Amino acid sequence: MELDSDSSLEITLLYSDSDAEDTFYNASSTFAMDSTDDKTTEAVRQKADPATGAGGISNCADELTDHLSHIHIRDRTQYVIQSSSQTLTTPNWSEATDILHDQPGSRVHATLKRKRRHRKGPKFYVVFLGRTMGVCEEWSVCESWMSGIPHMLHKSYMTHAAAVSAYAYALSRGWVQRWQGHSLTSLQAARMVMPKPEDALTRPAQAYQTPLNNRQAMEAWHVIYKGICPGIYPTYIEAGLNILGITNAVHEVFESLQVARDKFKYALDKGQVKALLPPPVA
Repeated sequence: MELDSDSSLEITLLYSDSDAEDTFYNASSTFAMDSTDDKTTEAVRQKADPATGAGGISNCADELTDHLSHIHIRDRTQYVIQSSSQTLTTPNWSEATDILHDQPGSRVHATLKRKRRHRKGPKFYVVFLGRTMGVCEEWSVCESWMSGIPHMLHKSYMTHAAAVSAYAYALSRGWVQRWQGHSLTSLQAARMVMPKPEDALTRPAQAYQTPLNNRQAMEAWHVIYKGICPGIYPTYIEAGLNILGITNAVHEVFESLQVARDKFKYALDKGQVKALLPPPVA
């Protein structure tokens, strides 16, 4: 099979992370996110050899087959072929490659989905931003703590110990906020831990596993230039805690930790990094 040198194949494997927990942000807030159906995405890209016009498809197929041998996927694979003029879907790999051959410049996305496994047993909810903050076991209580306000943030954990640990971690960094009237006030721990912004430039990747993210996949790096605790964070929950409801908060998201560090260092050098702390609860 020959491929036009402009053709490319992009294979995206989508499968649910059964360990992921749901995080909720009010849809009307400036940092709106509903990650109750988080997916882990892995991409394998292979460009056809411009000299021979071959090799792109077979190499990608080999990599995909090797990857699939290590995971268990029940749902049927669908290949989505995208070109400038149309989008086609087929469950047949051979047909997808034929279409790619006939339509130079097209892309094929092989989407593999596995239904999320729901764990049995209780969940414990942590409200970080609400009318009332803390840990509760009933969803109805969690809802009541966040009702009637424009900004809210909670995350669920599978054990009470994990929930308490996450709340204490957030409290020590000034990330537990109460919405009162039309503004935020901050609950503060007896001993606050506020890392220096420049610490983010040398912090090892493994140090980003915290009680807050609870083994959540690190798919992006959030740079907080202006927020409660400026720095670099690996998950939506930590980014949201830093900027949700904070006036003039500034942040960006990058796929690479190194790029995130470069951007943050540039902002530090330019004096564009600033902590924006809500007043403490009276």
